Amino acid sequence: MTTDLFGNDVEGLGFACNSDKWVLQHVGWYGHAGEMAWGSEQVACNWADMACIRISNNGKIARETCPAEGRPGPDCCGGCGTTYYGNEFGDLWVDGGAANAGKYEDGDGNWHSVAGAGTTYCATGSVNAEHASSLAQIAGMMSVAITAQALKISLPANGAWWIMAVDGKGRTVVVQRIAGMAGTIMKENMPRGMYIIHAQSSWGAVSREVFVD
Repeated sequence: MTTDLFGNDVEGLGFACNSDKWVLQHVGWYGHAGEMAWGSEQVACNWADMACIRISNNGKIARETCPAEGRPGPDCCGGCGTTYYGNEFGDLWVDGGAANAGKYEDGDGNWHSVAGAGTTYCATGSVNAEHASSLAQIAGMMSVAITAQALKISLPANGAWWIMAVDGKGRTVVVQRIAGMAGTIMKENMPRGMYIIHAQSSWGAVSREVFVD
């Protein structure tokens, strides 16, 4: 997996402990494996609903110079003291509400009881950690309502979004900016057919498949 939003390559993969829909990964700013030492971010991906959320906000820091490794400048091959922040892929528990305490979620979003599991419900809270992103809380997914003239888009978080409509041949037919949590794409440049509507911001990325008639 690669991303055009940040980073370079994914390392590590861990499913949520109580959901088959969510996986955690960490993405390196300069690559994977040993390159993770130069910084990484933690990312939660919902493969079923096509949503990806960057949880951490460490940021990219220029690598220390090392002429022997092709990074010209002062000799920092032994390290000059720069601190690079990174995240492992970590652990994820999905709060399904009190009615689903002690259950697990399958890939279709159905909750199943687990023999011997406790049913005491502890509501989730919020902890502000250093370098944590304030955008990590999932408010919902993108929805698309189709009218005779347009696609009405509702987004999961308030922000500056790039919206793209990609047709069945992989061609991007619409690109526009939406500020806030709602916007409209006119159907005038979208012939009848199947499309993927992709929305991306600093909050994360979400997609929906729609049929335009």
